[in-house]
Amino acid sequence: MTLSPHPIVPWTADEVAKTLRAYGLGEPIDIQAEDGWDCGRARCRVRTASGEWFVKKHHPAVVRREAHAVVAAFRARGGLAPEVMALPDGATWYDAPGGDVVEVQRLVPGMAPGVASDEVALAAMAQVAILHGLSVDLVPRGLRGWYDLAEYVAVGTKVVERFRAVGLPTDEIAALVAEEAAGIPWAGDDALIHGDLWRCNWVADEGRIAALTDFDYVHRSGRLDDVCDVILAFCSERDTAYGALPFIAPPAVVAGPRAAAMLAAYERARGPLSPQERAALPAVLRSQWFRHRIGVLDDARDEREFHEFRAAAERLLMARRVVEGICAAIR
Repeated sequence: MTLSPHPIVPWTADEVAKTLRAYGLGEPIDIQAEDGWDCGRARCRVRTASGEWFVKKHHPAVVRREAHAVVAAFRARGGLAPEVMALPDGATWYDAPGGDVVEVQRLVPGMAPGVASDEVALAAMAQVAILHGLSVDLVPRGLRGWYDLAEYVAVGTKVVERFRAVGLPTDEIAALVAEEAAGIPWAGDDALIHGDLWRCNWVADEGRIAALTDFDYVHRSGRLDDVCDVILAFCSERDTAYGALPFIAPPAVVAGPRAAAMLAAYERARGPLSPQERAALPAVLRSQWFRHRIGVLDDARDEREFHEFRAAAERLLMARRVVEGICAAIR
């Protein structure tokens, strides 16, 4: 039985069962594969007599073993993250056939935040503040996040061409691409950051934040990367797929005050932003918004989907105005 059509990391029920035995967690009663694949990982949710588990199989090229030390330190400080299970010998990685590696986490009940309240948004920012209190020495220099400037500028250029093809004005989106290509002001690399704080990496349950997940891109960078990432995740529709209804899309009248409250909460916990960080804040917000939304627009692959592109593109420009409102509110 094949659980995922992953072209790099094949995934079978027998392999899942073998993994669970290695961790001493019992035989699988129910296995639910996650649709699709990304970044050299295959994933599934498994129920056994001993509990419910989230199992991830990684291609060796994308393994970031430092993430487990970060998760342990984060949890020790009161951070909400899934428990990473250890093998009987104390190791956290199981070497699967073919050279892949597998990790098992205790499943946290809940789902990605839907219509988030101010309280949930502030609770998410509190988790980021805890993470930024960890020693940067937990991760070595040289690790990078998922974002590649040249790749996303190329995607942006292609989206400009698609705007033109459907008769949309291109001046504004072309200006966004040019702004991204010019780079953002340097605002330090002295923080340990999560690097991927979009809404689907948060678990909410009964109106509260239950967990922050997916620490696979932890690295050293400026703390503004995470601060702006989580503000946009909870104050705009940046993370919404091009053909989907937004999880949360507060109008500017809500987004600005919420963003200002989130930033103020962060500064109370971790200290005020430096003048250099404060000056760079609008540019980092715009860049974080650009890198997530431009990829979403590029997801329309064929003619059947293309008719939805125009409406999605118009939403992009409307959402950008919300971002500008956020920038104005937190300067």
